[in-house]
Amino acid sequence: MKKRIISMIICVCLIAAMCTVFAACNKDNFVLSSVSYNYNGGAISQEFREAHDLQEKSIYITIINEKYYEGATNSLLKYTDLTPPSDNKIFAGWYLDKELTRPWTKINMEKYREENPDKNYQVNAKWIDVGTLDVVYYSSTTDSTFKDTNTCTKIVNVSHSISAEDLLASSPTSMDLQPREGYEFFGWQTSANEVADKLAATEANNGQIMLSAVWYKIPDITFGFSLCYINANDQLIDYQASDDCSVYFDYENHMSYQYAKVRRDLITDETLTNAIAEYKACLALNEGHTSDDIVGWKIAKQDENDYTKWHTEDFTVAKINELAQSQQYVSDVYFTIIPIFA
Repeated sequence: MKKRIISMIICVCLIAAMCTVFAACNKDNFVLSSVSYNYNGGAISQEFREAHDLQEKSIYITIINEKYYEGATNSLLKYTDLTPPSDNKIFAGWYLDKELTRPWTKINMEKYREENPDKNYQVNAKWIDVGTLDVVYYSSTTDSTFKDTNTCTKIVNVSHSISAEDLLASSPTSMDLQPREGYEFFGWQTSANEVADKLAATEANNGQIMLSAVWYKIPDITFGFSLCYINANDQLIDYQASDDCSVYFDYENHMSYQYAKVRRDLITDETLTNAIAEYKACLALNEGHTSDDIVGWKIAKQDENDYTKWHTEDFTVAKINELAQSQQYVSDVYFTIIPIFA
């Protein structure tokens, strides 16, 4: 008996210690929020009630801290759990306001929480005509809103049978959004195939899909002026930097001069001119060349099939933008710049 009491005391102490540690690690310390439903004429389906043994006319869910948005979203009643107010209506999502202008999104939820200190939510059902579909365009960031609504979402009602191509063709563009500093807008989702998959997964009684804006960080560009030139056989020939040049470095075991990083959208013709001037100030030509022999500059790219050979692109702002934009997922782009001799 004595051992059992001691064991129970130890267990209680362990549980208390674990709770203390968890609470200490959790910034909000178990802030509970309730979510209640306004069905706007609809109701919980009989099948859902029977499956969950529900007797009450309404139910609510509880969430822990606003950072558990995904869990709360997954807990919300779905269109398959509801009965529409009439046969010619379908469910088109939950909204945080009775005016049905603020759909359930993470940003809207966070703003709602700031506006409501009691941290309780009411979600309101939206019903639309059968045969139509609400497309919720979601900027997915607080630092870029739609210009006409000044909110993070824009709702457009379309035909339920719209194709992915037609949907994307009529979607908002970057001109409809407030610019986002340091980022570039690349459309909704990442491809027409993803939108097509979303539409294909939309059943006849589901009246809402959400498309999130795709933002890529505008990359920083580094110009590495290589201490070599390309001969007639597309081979690299080395030359030297001046003895007093203190700004060259060993880039993958090849001496190069690196110009300071510049964000791609801030590069101008003057940037290229300044970079060339800095480079030439540290250059000591050999192989019988003089600085007057340089007649232009090119971006050098290694041949994918033969690393001893290189290809060249024009060293212009337009070409830099084109090449950098083709690498959407990177935040830094390195260009090897070479001189063209007379």
